[in-house]
Amino acid sequence: MAEVSNKDSFVLDANTFAKLHPKEFYRKFLTNNIRPDGRLLKKFRKTSINLNSIKSAEGSCVLKMGKTSVVCGIKAEVAEPRVDDPRKGYIVPNVELSPICSSLFKPGPPGELAQSISERIDKLFKQCKIIDLDKLCISEKNAVWVLYVDVICISYDGNIFDAALFSIISALKNLKLPEVTFIEEEGKVEASEEKTISLELLSTPLSATYVVFDKKYILADPNEEEENLSSTSLTFIYNEQHKLCGISKLGGIPLSKELIQDCTESAIERTDNLRQLLDSTMKNL
Repeated sequence: MAEVSNKDSFVLDANTFAKLHPKEFYRKFLTNNIRPDGRLLKKFRKTSINLNSIKSAEGSCVLKMGKTSVVCGIKAEVAEPRVDDPRKGYIVPNVELSPICSSLFKPGPPGELAQSISERIDKLFKQCKIIDLDKLCISEKNAVWVLYVDVICISYDGNIFDAALFSIISALKNLKLPEVTFIEEEGKVEASEEKTISLELLSTPLSATYVVFDKKYILADPNEEEENLSSTSLTFIYNEQHKLCGISKLGGIPLSKELIQDCTESAIERTDNLRQLLDSTMKNL
């Protein structure tokens, strides 16, 4: 009887198996409490920031979180105050996800994900007193600062909300506005070419996001593939005093109190670590 040659056997290599059966591929790792990229389940990706690298902006941050990279630039413009808030300036956040960062996104108007993140960040600024908007007033009823906060994703590999929020807080930390005076007789603003002022942040809310895989595995800081394979995501936002500023859940799977508590402790540690990174980077400017 002829022997069967090894050449006749059919064996899937790891890459092919991962593409054909991605969930089963992940399960083989997660049952051993490790992820395919080598991280433990609650391990966040390496994060780095570079501040004040965009000289044309009043504040900026280039952030890398694993393979997700974003650039945040803040431009300040003088405008008339809103009628209902004549003594307050305002902030306009915008997140851009274009085909440059991933083939997932199409050219044209902002997609659903970009709009959703922009709206969540705008809501956070309104609910959490991050900046005293009175400090953006130049002259009551006449002139205020408007901060246009633009976040552009240049490489997308999941968890864009955490990346966008941290880049914004970091850019605000190194924001410098020219010292200005409103000249009533001429109805215009005169800016100093030498003197600048910094804005004090009243709060530094930062986020930590998790996804739930197979209803039981909690994965911190999900990459794009993990987001696609998971049914539920959970984001916690904490300030520097460990006060919960917001929590959002996407997906319909009910989560136990024990699971949420486990994420809470991890989220507080993560946001503290990000603040330490920001503080140390600021000291080295």
